[in-house]
Amino acid sequence: MLKFTVMLLAVLLWSAGAQAQVAPAYRATLIVDFWGGMHINDLGQIAVTRYGVPYIWSRDKGLVPVASSAVDVQVWGFNNAGTAVGAAMWQPQNEEMTYYQPVVWVQGGPFTRLNTLGRGGAAAAINNRGTIVGGVQGSFEDNWSRRGFMQRDGQVTVFEDFIPQAINDADVMVGVGLENDGADIAGIKVWRDGQLSPLDGVPGERPMFINQRGWIAGTTDDYLPWLWRDGALTQLWNGSITDMNDAGVVIGEYHIGRTVLWFEDQVYELGDLWDKAGWEGWSLAHVSTINEKGEMGALLWDDGFGQRMVLLSPVLEPAGAAQLLAGLALLGALRLRKARR
Repeated sequence: MLKFTVMLLAVLLWSAGAQAQVAPAYRATLIVDFWGGMHINDLGQIAVTRYGVPYIWSRDKGLVPVASSAVDVQVWGFNNAGTAVGAAMWQPQNEEMTYYQPVVWVQGGPFTRLNTLGRGGAAAAINNRGTIVGGVQGSFEDNWSRRGFMQRDGQVTVFEDFIPQAINDADVMVGVGLENDGADIAGIKVWRDGQLSPLDGVPGERPMFINQRGWIAGTTDDYLPWLWRDGALTQLWNGSITDMNDAGVVIGEYHIGRTVLWFEDQVYELGDLWDKAGWEGWSLAHVSTINEKGEMGALLWDDGFGQRMVLLSPVLEPAGAAQLLAGLALLGALRLRKARR
């Protein structure tokens, strides 16, 4: 039995290894006939916003609107528990004007204001432990300034010199440093175990991403996507990054309507990997979010300016499937031979 198990693992790893160097193909599933913001979790659920109205999409329930009294909701993070965070227009106490404020949504309830730290702000990300990070601005000790925050287990930590933009499940955060009482940006910083350290040699302050391996990805102000892994910086392509998953697959675009995927140190155009059967006349215009399984939320458009949001799911290439089936058939034959003996 042990020998058979070892052989089975060898065949599966052989087949997987053959696939590891080639980006998978993708198949599209329709979500809805409009375009909006998208954030996918590892269960394949997608938080969608259109014109400030939030929805949750899943394969079994389809697109379901989220009841909320908040105005102009924007979702920036969505975890595997189905909790979404972001920003919405909110009116602070004793003020006539409204401002974008950090908000959170837990399944079964409405979007609610996350904290009252500043006059305006947003929750930028949430991890699978429920830790929420973001930034606020407003009056602090009689001075107008910017601050970062982390909210974990009901406790709020305020950062005077750091605004986190992304967080992984180890509560490691990446964001921008602050100086001059929050008035100026002081480069990219990483927060780990209570210590803040610079990420040297990486310019810019655009949205960044961090995965469970500690890899960090972002885009410079000159639209040069980069990846920081194991202490080294890699330039990926010219354009912008929209997301990165735990396997280190990075997605984005290099031109309007030209989407790309960085996989195993190679850049692929997603339009060449997408199986267009049943989608004649449609083009892949934008890809915005990716989960641990490699599923992506994307936008399709046609020549008549039609828009459709879809889920792109990776599928096994025929060659890889044939290798896997051949390996399993070989193992079956060996077991049959042993049984006859």
